[in-house]
Amino acid sequence: MNRPPLLATPPSSIRLVIADDHSILRAGIKASLAAHPFFTVVGEATTSIQASEVIERLVPDVALLDLDFPDGNGIDLIRHLAEVNCPTRILLFSAHEEEALIREAIRSGAAGYLLKGCSPEDLCAAVLALTRQGHYLDPKLADTALGLLRGKETPGGRDRLWRLSPQEQRIIPLVAEGKTNKEIGLALNLSEKTVKNYIVRMFQKLGITRRSQAAALYASAVPAHRRQSQASQPLTGSAGR
Repeated sequence: MNRPPLLATPPSSIRLVIADDHSILRAGIKASLAAHPFFTVVGEATTSIQASEVIERLVPDVALLDLDFPDGNGIDLIRHLAEVNCPTRILLFSAHEEEALIREAIRSGAAGYLLKGCSPEDLCAAVLALTRQGHYLDPKLADTALGLLRGKETPGGRDRLWRLSPQEQRIIPLVAEGKTNKEIGLALNLSEKTVKNYIVRMFQKLGITRRSQAAALYASAVPAHRRQSQASQPLTGSAGR
């Protein structure tokens, strides 16, 4: 079945920045967008710091961001862009489907969320929807959308944190702040290797694999006004082992 035209009356121009550390993925996105003359890729970035600089300097209409960078995570970058009042609309392009992560991304200022693996047509449609409507959520995330609309938190977020030992509960707020293992070790008087071992066990208990997932889980389970006081302290009433 043939797809209908993307737009009957396309916009004159939509300027984009692509931020992802995988060159093949960036090339694929550029190729998909190049099929439509009203998309113009004005910049690219491979790290969080580089993405911040490029987006703030060029102020594109839309920035396509991955959630995971070698030097940080996309949510921290979104928060920074919101703090400097950057008007660029952020479309997160990620493989993560966890509701807590998507919720935190949207709370931090993301205007849209698109799953990797989508078709070129869906990618272009998402960018257009973002510029026309101001928001976009991948249709495959229907259950997540209902949860966001109802204001539900991810079930058991705080209970999952209570699986952690007191030391792991001291570490996870620092992970959520984006600190490196070395910085965490200095803060808690632990060796970098010991911190790494704690984080490996912590990720196993929580069923996650990335620091950005830990940050989102912590953010969904601990209210914002309490996060700073929780740093370097175990959760009250912990049942951690």
